[in-house]
Amino acid sequence: MTPLENYYCGDEAFAHLIAAISPLIESARAEWPAWPNLVALCGDDEQLARGVFYVADVNALAWMRTPAPVLDGLSAVDCLSTTSGQHRLKEAILRYGGMT
Repeated sequence: MTPLENYYCGDEAFAHLIAAISPLIESARAEWPAWPNLVALCGDDEQLARGVFYVADVNALAWMRTPAPVLDGLSAVDCLSTTSGQHRLKEAILRYGGMT
């Protein structure tokens, strides 16, 4: 099976997704006290943190640390250690549809 990161649509596509979903999550994100912790866990990448919050909502911190089938058994935190892992994570977020 071809790794998910090989299908990564690119940073521009990811930025477009974040721009589209940001208004949908803004109110909940702004009220969530753990938001700074999520941004830090995402390597201070606020776009990535917004994508993770879109996927997992207030369960985002736990989701980041939990191995996920869509990430081939890695956690999102594991994926952050390499460029290909980051692409895998971002492509999974781009394809989001009930993966929590």
